[in-house]
Amino acid sequence: KPPQKEATLQIITALALKAPKAIGYELVNMVSAVADLTCDIKKEVKTAAVECMTVICNCTGNKDLEPFLPAVVEAAQSISNTHKCVEKLAGCIFVQNVEAPALACTMPVLSRGLNDKSEEVKRTCCLIVDNMCKLVEDPAEVLPLMPRLEPLVKSATEKIADPEARGMAEKAYKTLQKAGGDAELQRVSVDDAMKNVKEVLGGKSCDETELAHVAALAACATNMRCFDSADWKAQIGFAAPFDSVVEELRAKMEVASKPKEEVEEEDTEGVDLYKGAFSLAY
Repeated sequence: KPPQKEATLQIITALALKAPKAIGYELVNMVSAVADLTCDIKKEVKTAAVECMTVICNCTGNKDLEPFLPAVVEAAQSISNTHKCVEKLAGCIFVQNVEAPALACTMPVLSRGLNDKSEEVKRTCCLIVDNMCKLVEDPAEVLPLMPRLEPLVKSATEKIADPEARGMAEKAYKTLQKAGGDAELQRVSVDDAMKNVKEVLGGKSCDETELAHVAALAACATNMRCFDSADWKAQIGFAAPFDSVVEELRAKMEVASKPKEEVEEEDTEGVDLYKGAFSLAY
């Protein structure tokens, strides 16, 4: 119902202003839904959605994309604005590493553009994908968007008739696949975090509710790849008995966030087999 939609959008807006990094992490899941509501027939919902879309798009953390965000919000409100937005985004020069929030923010525009009848618009969308994915450093950043983005780009490689435009689509598809690599999306559950919390506590007594809360916070921070020591001390292990073990917990959770192959490589690296002494000889 419209009142519930409006209230939900207002809550998301308030949360985005309070915790932009956390909302940025959730953009992959929420941006398309919010973008759809900017076209709602109810004026109150549409107004709340436009405000929400404006605020959450500013949670990407990508300075290169910021000047183009108003165009993204305008494109969400009307299909007629899609072409202009695609043209503007194609002119964005990305220097900063591209992460999941920035990619997610552009998804409503790219989805429309890659489904557009115009081959030129599809080509330009593929150029945007290519430009952004070239600067994806961590495959985990692009993996959450692959189920939606990869089929659209692949379809463009198959349906575009113009050879030059199809070549751009094929290039973007290769860049997208390279950005995702062979990595698998690594997620740490609250149960896994709970085991680690109990392990570092080493039998120290604590309230079960507080234990569950700290485990949930630790799992969330790990999945967001937030391992800043000061943040963990201030926002996760700020109360006893967790304050005395939070650094050990942070280190354990950082290891848990890495693929098993990477952890094994780190464990076996640098084994010293020579036990003798060296001396200079002339």
